[in-house]
Amino acid sequence: MSNETLFLWQVLQFSAAAIFLWAMFCVFAKRVNDGIVGKIMFSMLGFAAFAVVLAPGNARALVIMVMFVAFVGIRHMWMKCFWLHIKLACERWLICEKFRQWKTQPNEQSLSLNIRSDRDDTTH
Repeated sequence: MSNETLFLWQVLQFSAAAIFLWAMFCVFAKRVNDGIVGKIMFSMLGFAAFAVVLAPGNARALVIMVMFVAFVGIRHMWMKCFWLHIKLACERWLICEKFRQWKTQPNEQSLSLNIRSDRDDTTH
């Protein structure tokens, strides 16, 4: 191997290690709210990046890591560009009294206070 090729593999290993750390941060940090699908995708990305770090000459591990980076990017574009519009359309389609109650459901204490105040209004 030439010095240039060796340098490129070292840069690849460092980049894969950074991707591994980023993916594990996204999996274990409580402030990253990605849901279960996001956590699974980031954990798979972390495993693929870890495989690239352990076996730098393995082209299959590199392809899998790049594939999961693409999956995470596609999911990010979907959530930022399309999901809000689809979610709002579903909410408009499902609009009914039960859905409104579920969306704005108060906690137990305020619910019991509202029931008491309704009963007091009807008795006067």
